[in-house]
Amino acid sequence: FDLADYMAGLLDALKIESAHIVGLSMGGMTAMPMALTHPAKVRSLALLDTDAQPEAPEKAAAYQQLASAALTHGWAAIAEPSAQILFAEPFLSDPANRQAAIAKLSANHPPNTVRALRTVTGREDISGRIGAIRVPTVVIVGELDIATTPDRAEAMAATIPGATLVTIPRAGHHSPLEEPVAVTAALEAHLARAAAAVTSA
Repeated sequence: FDLADYMAGLLDALKIESAHIVGLSMGGMTAMPMALTHPAKVRSLALLDTDAQPEAPEKAAAYQQLASAALTHGWAAIAEPSAQILFAEPFLSDPANRQAAIAKLSANHPPNTVRALRTVTGREDISGRIGAIRVPTVVIVGELDIATTPDRAEAMAATIPGATLVTIPRAGHHSPLEEPVAVTAALEAHLARAAAAVTSA
């Protein structure tokens, strides 16, 4: 089913007319189509460690191998290589962080998470459409993100009219977990800009 339509329906069910939408990774890949197909429901967009372009073939193949291993052997078997993709070395160099990340990944339920992974790797290319987004937008990316890389974040920010790009030092693909203070500051600044845009409109 269409996740953007699902999110719009969720807002309807909650009787929320519109909202500031924050999407991390797959969440950002859902938020952008939502802003395009349900623009009245989106007050602003915060796109974190995400991508509007399709997955590179070599990455998609590598992720499919990980997905197959997870289904066969469980997530514990691929927790370490997955952590290397999702978190940057400054975060993983702390033994407590590494242990927590691997424990969390090992606890994943393979069918559900593999389904999500395959949805992400099989995503459509919407990079040619996001120029039609007309709400205040911030694109946030970890400078060490190897899953959705900074150059792709730069391309999104350059395409969405008026978008702001924020690069988070020392962070990888899970920048809110790795550098929460910096990401929170970026989100607060974004929401302040969005509020100012409404006031001046």
